[in-house]
Amino acid sequence: MSDIHFCIDLETMGVCPNTMILTIGVLAFDPPSGKILGEPFYERISIDSYRQYTPSFTFDGDTISWWMTQSEEARLEAFCGERKELSDVLLAFIEWCRVISNGKKIFIWSHGASFDVPIVSYALTTLGLEIPWKFWNIRDTRTLFDMVSLDFRTIGQVPINNHMYPNHHALGDCAREIEGIKQSYQRLKRK
Repeated sequence: MSDIHFCIDLETMGVCPNTMILTIGVLAFDPPSGKILGEPFYERISIDSYRQYTPSFTFDGDTISWWMTQSEEARLEAFCGERKELSDVLLAFIEWCRVISNGKKIFIWSHGASFDVPIVSYALTTLGLEIPWKFWNIRDTRTLFDMVSLDFRTIGQVPINNHMYPNHHALGDCAREIEGIKQSYQRLKRK
């Protein structure tokens, strides 16, 4: 295999590319089978760690209001618990990408081309770090699902290593997206 596929999902404090990331989840996977490859990457980021980059990173009130309408479990995961510095998380993420990809070409998937990947790319470049994938290897699940008439809302929670994650947990959302990619590949194969 000459390439590897990653699915990335972020929970954030806004919707602009320069928004603060609360959590980051990434899974390596095989698109046709949906099989997860290797260990997941998941970290929570300290909101305080963004202060040194002000005004580079932002948040917006509408997103904070939206978080208040989500489940307590999702809010606690996004805002509470042990957190790490942004720089430490991004360096660990780059290293995880290096180890998992093992020199293979990285294709990065996200649910929409204008959210997760641009946000993490902005964070990496703001900190002077190299983006581990080429821009032409970015893939969008929304476009794929639309092409095969897959209603993503019908995909329920998908376990990762026998563990279920709630909605708006970055790893749980990645698992659902990967299931959608697998189902889309199956539909394309039948055509």
